[in-house]
Amino acid sequence: MNTIYITGASGFIGTALIRRLEDRKELRIIGLSRSQRKTPAPNVKWHKGDPLDLAFLSKELVGVDTLVHLVGISSPSPFADGGFIDVDLKSAQVAAEAARSAGVKHIIFVSVAQERSYIMDAYQSARALAENYFKETNIPLSIIRPWYVLGPGRWWPSLLLPIYGLLELIPFTRKKATAFTPVLLEPFIDTIHFAIDNPAESKVVYYEVEDIQQIDFYRVTISPLL
Repeated sequence: MNTIYITGASGFIGTALIRRLEDRKELRIIGLSRSQRKTPAPNVKWHKGDPLDLAFLSKELVGVDTLVHLVGISSPSPFADGGFIDVDLKSAQVAAEAARSAGVKHIIFVSVAQERSYIMDAYQSARALAENYFKETNIPLSIIRPWYVLGPGRWWPSLLLPIYGLLELIPFTRKKATAFTPVLLEPFIDTIHFAIDNPAESKVVYYEVEDIQQIDFYRVTISPLL
């Protein structure tokens, strides 16, 4: 039975991911939250603890096959520079050290698109440094890079989708527009799910926005025919 350990499990992404995985009886799911929560699924356990505590997390990750690291400030904005260092970057440093010492076999890190954005430069820089912490472990690593994930309570950027669509038609702006296009929650969770079932065989595998969209195309267009 593969053990999947999810940090930041009670957040927007973590909650949706656990819902997706909770019926898979061949997986043992552990969700880390600062406040322990109950779940009806027999293969999901909630652990209460601090993801910034290296000693605690190192013990937690012993015997874990895949670490899914989702910790970060809940509402990234240009005014949250300190939070990116104190939460996003610090938690990644701790998770990387803990995973290496515990012998984790695969890491999935939800980062952010790295096409440069002046307004969110601090956020992208912190996530880029976090990626490096995980790379230095030499553990097979899957890095997922959305810009914004649309879902309940997070729909307002969908108003910009027509603009992104137009900018993608222009060669000069296509690359940046594609990287910054918001993705829907369901295909984003599908991407994490795919990464769990398909561990990185080489040192690092990246899932950019186009890859997330391709997994969505596969799910909607092809899967129903199988």
